[in-house]
Amino acid sequence: MNRGLTTPSASSWKKLFGHRDLSAIDRAWAADYVEHSTLAGPGLDGLRAATSSLPAGFRHERVRVLAEDELVVVHGLYHGLASSTATGSSSTTLRSPTA
Repeated sequence: MNRGLTTPSASSWKKLFGHRDLSAIDRAWAADYVEHSTLAGPGLDGLRAATSSLPAGFRHERVRVLAEDELVVVHGLYHGLASSTATGSSSTTLRSPTA
């Protein structure tokens, strides 16, 4: 596992979902990002739209981050979307820190 990728990924995830910082997508998510959630449309545009429409009480709780080479998978709990907590995961190839 490339531990160097898990910290930027966790930080970017927190900026995006915790602070609703949409610019985190441009800094950390690869252009060929695949969204696996049924709550969002495809790619980066789907991620932007889904994040923009999150309710005020939404909270993402990271459960685990898995990484191999440049592929990162984030598994978490999503609070505030419905009457119960949802679970989900998302994977992406991270941008190079120098890009």
